[in-house]
Amino acid sequence: MRFDILSLFPEALEPYIRSSILKRAGDKGIFEWALHDIRKHAVDEYGHVDDTLYGGGTGMLMLAEPLYRSWQDAVAAGGERAKSRRRTIYLSPKGRTFTQDIAREYADCDQLILICGHYEGVDQRLIDEIVDEELSIGDYV
Repeated sequence: MRFDILSLFPEALEPYIRSSILKRAGDKGIFEWALHDIRKHAVDEYGHVDDTLYGGGTGMLMLAEPLYRSWQDAVAAGGERAKSRRRTIYLSPKGRTFTQDIAREYADCDQLILICGHYEGVDQRLIDEIVDEELSIGDYV
């Protein structure tokens, strides 16, 4: 199985993936992984990947364009082989809580693309277009 993780902070995730049980599993070829820096596809030279909420309110919303381009990179990296057994998951507190049963559901996938949310969330149009499911890692603040 291949995991592609889309994040604004891939450098924060890499040490975790390169250590402990995940490192051993990767070394044994049980899974492969890649981190994708969403900022690589920023909309301007200043690295903007966010904008104010439509209709006002506090916080920022992650723009669809940089995230979509990062997702396209992940899809390409997974190759044609993964096409029918690829799932895109948006990690969100609004999603259903991740459980062992859900892990079993996804165990037969060839590729999981995990979108790490940030700010107040991501543009809903992107969720509607590419996300197969929203999952929460549990109750947290």
